[in-house]
Amino acid sequence: MDTATQVTCTTASALPRRRSFPATQTVNNHDRYYDFLLPIFQMIPSQRLPAVLALMQRLESISINKYTQSVKNVGGNLSTLEQQAIFLQILSALTPAGEGAGVNSLAQTVMQYIQANYAKKISLSDIAAVTNYHPTHIIRCLKQQYGTTPAKAILDFRLQNACTLLDTSDLSVAEIAELSGFASSAYFCKVFRAHMNATPQAYRIRSGKIGVPSASAPPPLEEDAEP
Repeated sequence: MDTATQVTCTTASALPRRRSFPATQTVNNHDRYYDFLLPIFQMIPSQRLPAVLALMQRLESISINKYTQSVKNVGGNLSTLEQQAIFLQILSALTPAGEGAGVNSLAQTVMQYIQANYAKKISLSDIAAVTNYHPTHIIRCLKQQYGTTPAKAILDFRLQNACTLLDTSDLSVAEIAELSGFASSAYFCKVFRAHMNATPQAYRIRSGKIGVPSASAPPPLEEDAEP
């Protein structure tokens, strides 16, 4: 499992960033934290979370008191086979099951593919070819699981990457447009302004990146181009 995502008892954003959040439970008036590393966009259903926490607790080997900075062993001297058995139970609890399992799995696969390829020219046909599902079924699964469409997910990833580069780099607007998967800087500027209520240059100045090189303002477009 080489990627991580937010683990929550409620609903997660359709486009979470690559980071992990701890699940918590309260024991003797103290919070206990567990970090879960899951494939991006996978969520633990709220009804399954207590069982996962209980299994994780059985695998504890040390206890760290952050107030006294003390560490003590709390392990139950489990054998290797017992530890492996508990780990398999955790994997089983994290595996989607039931009627929505196929929808959930396909939606995750599609979102992972989009996240890995949004900087390239990709289409719904490309996604259908990779997943071997009909485009209409892909759209339906994505809407059901994340409330979005493939086209919107692609655009959201591109805009998110563009915002990150505007905030953290000195790249020109033209370079950011190319790295984020937009066909041209002119189209990028038009889409960015429509969704962010500011031009890329204005967004960068507002974020504190002033005086860095950027592309000149593009001429108005007569009609939208395909992203």
